[in-house]
Amino acid sequence: MINADKGVIDIKDIRFNYPTKPDVQVLKRININIQNCQTVALVGHSGCGKSSIIALIERFYDPVEG
Repeated sequence: MINADKGVIDIKDIRFNYPTKPDVQVLKRININIQNCQTVALVGHSGCGKSSIIALIERFYDPVEG
């Protein structure tokens, strides 16, 4: 579930596959809670899902589960 109510972003148990590659799981049970006015950085190696998390928050895609 992605909930963005009153400036809080709460991501719970997200699983995600891109529609063009349904057999490749990109995110596996991701949990993130970002409070109002909090600054957050997504850091990790190439291909770990940073851009995918942003695309889900912006609703470019819907999660497979969560």
